[in-house]
Amino acid sequence: SNNDLLAAEFASDIPGPAKFTSDHLKVLRESKVILDHIANQRYLNSHEVKILIIPSFQANGLDSEVKIMKLFAPGLYTVHYIGSVDFPAS
Repeated sequence: SNNDLLAAEFASDIPGPAKFTSDHLKVLRESKVILDHIANQRYLNSHEVKILIIPSFQANGLDSEVKIMKLFAPGLYTVHYIGSVDFPAS
């Protein structure tokens, strides 16, 4: 059985801020689905579920963000900005 462990989205820089926001929400939704799937496995206890982190990566042109999602409490997810990745322009 295979499990996703990361959510990522890549787009050119042409679409602009609306596309970036839409992709951002899509990445967060994918991260939540991945986290829920792993957290609902029978072999994990509640402590192990609380320390799970799901990384996400979003790139829009040369701009990018790395974030992690955690399950803070049942039904309460937190997202933490980790940093950005600089891509060379040429």
